[in-house]
Amino acid sequence: MALAIGFVAWDVFLLPSSLDEALFRYRLSRAVQTQKIEINFSELATFEWEEVCDHHPYDGDFKHPKYGRTYTAPMSAAHDGVWVLLFIEKDGSPTYISGSCTRGGASIREFGCLSRTKAVFRLESSGLCPRYSAAPDHK
Repeated sequence: MALAIGFVAWDVFLLPSSLDEALFRYRLSRAVQTQKIEINFSELATFEWEEVCDHHPYDGDFKHPKYGRTYTAPMSAAHDGVWVLLFIEKDGSPTYISGSCTRGGASIREFGCLSRTKAVFRLESSGLCPRYSAAPDHK
C-alpha cells in the first residue's frame, strides 16, 4: 500500500524519473537563475542524442519518419503546464525529459524536432515563469 501511495505521489509531484531528467532540470534551473538569454540543450542534456522533439502525452503517439519508430510519451507527464522533450539517439533509442515552471524553472514552447546542433533556445519572456523558444536562426 505504501509503495502504491509513493508511486502516485511521485507522479503528482512530477519528481524526476531518471538521473538524466534530474540533471537536465537542475542545469536548466541554474541557467534560468543566472538569467541566460540563450540555452543550448547539448549543454543541458549531456547523454547521447542526435535529435530532440517536443512530445507531450496529449499529442498521442509520434511516428518519426527518420527512425521508423513510434514513440509514446510517458503518461506521468500528462499535466497542463508540463513540457516533455523526446531526445533520440542515432539508433532511435528514446530518452524522455519532462518539466515545468516548478520542475526546471522555465516554460519551453513547442518547436517540433531539432538536431543537436540546432537545439538552441532563447528567452522569449521573463517573470515568474521564464519562457524559452527555439532560436529562429538555429532552426
